[in-house]
Amino acid sequence: MAEVDIRFAQHPFWDFSLAVYGHEGVAAASLDLQDRVGLDVNLLLFCLWAGLERGVAFDRESFAPVVIAADAWNESVVQPIRAARRRLKQGSAYLRDDITEGLRRQVLEAEIGCEHGEQLIIAAAAEAVLAKARQGTVAEAVAANLAVYADAAGFRFSNADRLPLARVLSARLDATGTEDVLQTLLASG
Repeated sequence: MAEVDIRFAQHPFWDFSLAVYGHEGVAAASLDLQDRVGLDVNLLLFCLWAGLERGVAFDRESFAPVVIAADAWNESVVQPIRAARRRLKQGSAYLRDDITEGLRRQVLEAEIGCEHGEQLIIAAAAEAVLAKARQGTVAEAVAANLAVYADAAGFRFSNADRLPLARVLSARLDATGTEDVLQTLLASG
């Protein structure tokens, strides 16, 4: 079987995400929020990127197309691949462990590629509204984006989310900025 070489166009959102996700504890905190609250890590990172790097705070109307585009891809592509990867961790009584582990690594690579694709979808869906969105301070923009995302996705951040959110935020914000976002976000929840 021939290998497929996919070359994604460079995008500052992907570069930002890799940098944030690479900070100590961010992956675990993000996955905790994903599994416990049900958020999409790519949308979480987008909320940060739009606020931190673009100074943009979305309102619900302008963020809705972004959530719709991301959800369609995430639910039909990313989540099934993630489920297959997690299932492969359990192995099989009929396959050697090295085979299922090799398959799991290949599926993980495909999952990361699909996550990259989702980020490009998010960025494309948001491009038209990035220029129209309201501006604010970085902390206000990040808090507004996260609140709008939670509202659009039908969940609320609570004090139980404080620690994982702080871990993710502190990858790019100082302690004061992190606390400002948390106070604003958790007060509105």
